[in-house]
Amino acid sequence: MRRKKPRRASVPIQRIVRSYYNRDAKDYRSRFGKPAQHLELFARHLPPNARVLDAGCGPGVNLEWLRNQGHRVIGVDLSQKMLKTALRFNSGERVAQMDLQQLGFKNSRFDGIVAAFSLIHIPRENLSRALNEFSRVLTPKGIAHVSFQEGKGGERFVKRTSDPHSVYMNVLSRSQSQNALKNAGFEIVATFVRKPRRGEWPFDKRTWLVRKARRPTRTPRVKKTSKSLQ
Repeated sequence: MRRKKPRRASVPIQRIVRSYYNRDAKDYRSRFGKPAQHLELFARHLPPNARVLDAGCGPGVNLEWLRNQGHRVIGVDLSQKMLKTALRFNSGERVAQMDLQQLGFKNSRFDGIVAAFSLIHIPRENLSRALNEFSRVLTPKGIAHVSFQEGKGGERFVKRTSDPHSVYMNVLSRSQSQNALKNAGFEIVATFVRKPRRGEWPFDKRTWLVRKARRPTRTPRVKKTSKSLQ
């Protein structure tokens, strides 16, 4: 695989990613039409009729699965054409074009967030911004399902064998993704990794199930007095 240096100065990364997935939207669902792995485990941590954000929903596969489980799901994505595909399979559901670094929702809006390989297209120096947004819009007991491409850390432009177009990707090691999550105020519930399948990006697939870290209970401060207690 040929590695290229990210062209941050010439073309904004967001525009490259949006154009890539607008081009790929037509047959993306037919090639990657299965729900994200371990979504069932994620769903077990949700309350009934939960409010869920599908962050980087693509053609709406996870959105459809979660809706069929009885949850209220909103899908957001950079790609307009991906959102159109998502609506075609999820008529009546709410979708919006949105940047994961600037979520247009109120604090504590969602019980859960699914980010299935959507954070991989955010430049490394901005990753904390997106994760902090996830933390902000989750309820105090919120749960998140987050997936990364895993390998030797590096930012690069990559392309599949069958695709002449390349896209920006931020590949992280296990410790890098774990530290990023913890620094954003998450604690680890579970983690899974698998090898790439045919037609996928040539990196291991790391999924984290995380929740907002519980704040430690403060010990009441005892006021000092000049008199001793008998």
